[in-house]
Order: sequence, then C-alpha cells, then structure tokens
Amino acid sequence: MLNDKYCTATAEYGVMNINRRHAVAALAAAGLLWGTTVPLSKVALAWLSPGWLTVGRFGLAAAVLLAVARRRGGLRGAVTPAVLVAGALGYGGSVMVQNAGIARTSVTHAALLIGAVPVLVAAIAAVWYRTVAPPVAWFGFVVSLGGVGLVTVGGGGGGATLAGDGLVLISLLLSVLLTVGLNMVLGR
Repeated sequence: MLNDKYCTATAEYGVMNINRRHAVAALAAAGLLWGTTVPLSKVALAWLSPGWLTVGRFGLAAAVLLAVARRRGGLRGAVTPAVLVAGALGYGGSVMVQNAGIARTSVTHAALLIGAVPVLVAAIAAVWYRTVAPPVAWFGFVVSLGGVGLVTVGGGGGGATLAGDGLVLISLLLSVLLTVGLNMVLGR
C-alpha cells in the first residue's frame, strides 16, 4: 500500500492517505453536515421531542461508526466505560439541551450561537490549560463573540426567545467543557 503516491507511513496508524482531494471532500462534507444540523433539527422537532431526536441522531451515528469500525478492525481500544459515559451523558446531554433550545428559538439564532463553538473552545482551553493565545487571536475571539451577541440580542426574528437562546448557549458550554476536558477522560 505504501507504493501508492497518496499514502505515507505514520507511527500511530501505520498508513495514512494524504490525497488532498479526499481531505477537501471530507471537510466539505463535514461542513455541510454541521451547517445543516440546526435547520434539519428544527424541522425534525416539529414531530419529535428533543430527547427522541437526540436518540435518533446518536443511534444513526453509532450504526455508521460501527459499520466503518468493523471494516477497519474495530474500536476496542477507544471504547472504555469513561468514554461511553462522557459520550452518552456529556455529548448526548448537551445535544438534548441544544434540541430543546432549537425548539424554542429561531434557526438563525441557534446557528449563530453554535457558530461560536470554536471561539469558546479556544477561550476555555486557554483558561483551563493556562495557555496564552496571541493578541490577534483574542481580538478575533472578541469580535466574533461580539457579533454573535449583537445579532442574537439585537433582533427577535423568526420566533427567537431568550429562553431558547439560553438553552442553546447552555448546551454549547456543556459541549465545550466536555471537549476541553476530554484529555482527562482519555487519560492524556
């Protein structure tokens, strides 16, 4: 397999595909799926409760992950009780709270708040691990969060409520705290 010009040897995984087209396609697909989560959740919440929508999303994701893992040798090393609990309660709980918020606010507000996740991860990781981001990064964080705040608080469009926005924000904080703290769960 190393004879392929798009494969390289790695210490951790053995062989890795380095074809940029595949990487760009995977990133585009991930962005499309992530970007459509809020509007599709809003549609699904018309006939499913936030809890059942969460169960459905995680059930579908688990089935796909198991099918892929079975072809590639399994997930035995990655699946520990701590990881399962963190995934089910942490991410599952945060997605359930997010769904409850999406049901009570506008798609625009929820999507804008969810768009702040990368900034929140960087900011909380900087505080938690006592790392210092460059000043230009902090300026970007402030501008980004300020813009989200202005749009969210400034307008009430499309059925947005403060309670729904608050639930989405709480779900994001839960998700970000789990993401940043996952190193401890994984023992790193």
